[in-house]
Amino acid sequence: ISIGRGICKICVAKKTGSSSTVVQLRAKKRPLTQGEITKFSQLALNVSQDKLTENPTAYLSDIIENHGGLDFYFGNQGTGENFISELQKIILGHKEKNFKLITEDKKGQRVYAVTFLYRIPEVRSGDLIAYQNELYNVITLSRKSINIRSLVDRSKLSIYDWNSLNLLRILPEEVRKVVLSKDYNSDTYLFMDVNSFENEEVLSSRFHHELEIGQEIVLLKWENKYYLPL
Repeated sequence: ISIGRGICKICVAKKTGSSSTVVQLRAKKRPLTQGEITKFSQLALNVSQDKLTENPTAYLSDIIENHGGLDFYFGNQGTGENFISELQKIILGHKEKNFKLITEDKKGQRVYAVTFLYRIPEVRSGDLIAYQNELYNVITLSRKSINIRSLVDRSKLSIYDWNSLNLLRILPEEVRKVVLSKDYNSDTYLFMDVNSFENEEVLSSRFHHELEIGQEIVLLKWENKYYLPL
């Protein structure tokens, strides 16, 4: 048996925090929430741990908060791709892949670092959004679609073009009204504003359940249209 001195390249890479692959996780037009940071960081750690026994370069050397998102530094490209695959199973998003020349080896071969970008939607569960000029509530985000519910009739839709959905730039205001009466011929309610005492007729089809005559209610007003809060 011959024993000699040497340096484990993988150990050095782990110690110095070097990586061959970076996965940048960003949300469209907003920073990640603390809940998202915790959830996705744990997912990255799990992916790395699952592969380390069979491949020592599958380490996760660092997670850095950057520009409102997260940068994950993986020891090899395969682990970074596995992480993105796991992300795609739980939330839809847009994936990009870029290469950056970092050095050349002794044989003159170019060595590249790989950077992935995975961008998730701006909207989240519970957000109010505008779709086809009406208000909707975001129910869930899945791996294929964003599921929303109408504030008018509570009908549900699945939106596959997630880039078409954005947060409201002008939020609805809360207004208090008294339901004075209902005209069944014109299918309208007569409301009185509790502050200005002005009367206004509104189609009853805009509300997802029957309103009690004489009751005071809180409505959401957006672009001169009224909604019952969900």
